[in-house]
Amino acid sequence: LGLATIAENVTVTGTSPLIDTATVSAGGAMVERTVQEIPLNGRHFVDLGPLMPGGSTSPQNAGLSAPLRGQGAFSFMSAGNRETSVNMMVNGINLNDLSNSQVTFQPSINTVSEFKVDNSTFSAEYGRNSGAIVNVATRSGSNQMHGEAFDFYRDDRFDSRNYFNPPSKDTAGNETVQSLFNRKQFGFNLGGPLARNRSFYFGSYEGLRHLQGVDMNSGTLTDAQRAAVTDPVSRQLLQFIPAANDLTGTRAIGSPLAPVTIDQYTVDSRNNLRQSDDLHFYYAFQSDSRLESNAQGQTVPGFPDRRGGHRQIMTINETHIFSPALVNEIRGGFNRIHITFIPQTLVDTNAIGINVGQTQTPIALPAITISGPGLLFGGPAGFPSGREVTTMAVADTATYLRGNHIVKFGGEVRHVKHYGFGDDPGRFTYPSVAAFQQGLGSAFSITLGTQAFNAYVNAIGAFVQDSLSLGSNVK
Repeated sequence: LGLATIAENVTVTGTSPLIDTATVSAGGAMVERTVQEIPLNGRHFVDLGPLMPGGSTSPQNAGLSAPLRGQGAFSFMSAGNRETSVNMMVNGINLNDLSNSQVTFQPSINTVSEFKVDNSTFSAEYGRNSGAIVNVATRSGSNQMHGEAFDFYRDDRFDSRNYFNPPSKDTAGNETVQSLFNRKQFGFNLGGPLARNRSFYFGSYEGLRHLQGVDMNSGTLTDAQRAAVTDPVSRQLLQFIPAANDLTGTRAIGSPLAPVTIDQYTVDSRNNLRQSDDLHFYYAFQSDSRLESNAQGQTVPGFPDRRGGHRQIMTINETHIFSPALVNEIRGGFNRIHITFIPQTLVDTNAIGINVGQTQTPIALPAITISGPGLLFGGPAGFPSGREVTTMAVADTATYLRGNHIVKFGGEVRHVKHYGFGDDPGRFTYPSVAAFQQGLGSAFSITLGTQAFNAYVNAIGAFVQDSLSLGSNVK
């Protein structure tokens, strides 16, 4: 192709103010249109955080804040602060799980009206965390009825092979299959008026059906090593150790299924009680279940745990305008997470010659490590377990304008209840394959009985802030 002359030239320029005179904080906000139209893989609202100035994705070693299969990341890093220092809020009510410093759950992106991040020099009304402040404003209805239905689908036919599952041959000469991946996200929302110009509603449902194969590639016992086992207990344990299925006869390769199911329901109502009063109500409930095959370090399939959760948040906000110079907002609400971790492979340990000291039966097999091939099977250790964390808060913020001063004052009362329990099937360690063959373990540990705990936290805070507005002409 030859060069041609320019037919049209469009130049777009823009400048940003050096100083934002409307606020003392640094950060940014996404309005409803951006939130609703920006493409997000997985439709997780926390993924908006790394798109803001100073934000970045949590690393895979970030513990419980790292991205979770089917449920996205539970936090992000901002302005150099750790992901565990971010304070997440919905309509001004805390959304954090106190026990893990992470968001309790991901409200449906369809219900988000504004996503705002303050990552430094934020207002005195915010406390608790040293990192960024994330406040999500939820959608309400309008005088016109609007609805939406959606269905997103993705499967392994659209994906390349997992790096850790390259094309190879099994012992029968068959090529290993592509790791299974099937994801369906679907739902609807509807909003409109209950009473024109006075009362509005908005509701939504979102479901997720996520089916994925978790690639596992571990050293295991060879046929000769299995035949050389002499200890009767170790012989019983051979049934739980998968045989080698690669060409070398030394490794067990598999891709057990790890399904995730999520159903989330949301209702939102806004009422103009009178010209000077606005009442807003929001409630979201989520039921979720997922199967984890190797979350506790197991190197071979066969010992998953099921993690079922109920998560919810409720917020009530009432705004009253006393005068053009004085506005008050009182808000209250709670967020709650209830989650259990239940082993799915239960055995009668006494029948195979293992007495771990626990009275309940059947229980999970102890988590057993055989050094050498790097084999860990059984367990998961520390399960079954569970926790319920409820955070309740009532807060009030008044804003008073006088001249070029913006005065804010108010406070918050917060109460947290944390209940949990845990059981343990124990842990065995064999220092070598030879030690396992002879039944010579080098270490065993267990916590007997059910360990239950209750914690209560009360917090009261108050603040006064005077912001001096320098005017729109300051450059």
